[in-house]
Amino acid sequence: MRKRQKEAILVSFFKEKEKYEKLAEFILHLIRDDPSSPKESLHAIIYRIKDNARLIAKIDEENKHAKADAAPITHKNFQNMVGDLLGIRLICLRLSDIKRVEAYLELLAEEKILRFIRKPEHKRSFVLPVEPGQSIPEDLDPRYSGYSSIHYQVELGENSDATDELKGLQAEFQLRTILEEAWGEIDHKYRYVYNRSSEGLPEYIHTGFYILSAYLQAAALQAEHLCRQAEAHRFSIIPKTKRKSLAPVV
Repeated sequence: MRKRQKEAILVSFFKEKEKYEKLAEFILHLIRDDPSSPKESLHAIIYRIKDNARLIAKIDEENKHAKADAAPITHKNFQNMVGDLLGIRLICLRLSDIKRVEAYLELLAEEKILRFIRKPEHKRSFVLPVEPGQSIPEDLDPRYSGYSSIHYQVELGENSDATDELKGLQAEFQLRTILEEAWGEIDHKYRYVYNRSSEGLPEYIHTGFYILSAYLQAAALQAEHLCRQAEAHRFSIIPKTKRKSLAPVV
């Protein structure tokens, strides 16, 4: 990409950044203040706006691999073509919390408070299965890709009470457990970034990261198992008259 093209994109992005900050805060307050949101299933909600260097690198990469008849990404269309200018991470403690938050996001879409630009994309490539007793899919690449989460491409829906300047802006939700978040942060800093550079990494280091991913997924499964055992134990020792309201959600 020529210098003038990069500068035009960055100038346009700089002018729009404040809107993405407002959109992020609107969505955070929406989830935190909504009585129907599964707050007990959310450990943290954080967001980030893509930095300038990563934005230019991504656009360069997308344009390089675009089909011959596809329009290039420019300062005029990058907001529609780059869907993760704003990334919002919904971080859960345990695997079963993921399902509750998924159901909540579906509810927001049904009520037209959010609109899914595309269907949720399950980027699950852990070596181990998610549910105990579940077999590993035959088409799963045993080499872990270093990433695991559920991605949503969204914008605010017609029934949201946001200002007009926020409607039409895209955001990417990344739904994951706290252990998947830990893996993503470690992998991005020490494997992904080096792998994208000219230095690269030797195969034995990649192998070590794949093994680490399996350990973390095993830990996630064990954490879920222990949480269910703790809930079942608590449920078993309370009086029968109170059990209905405290029954664990499985």
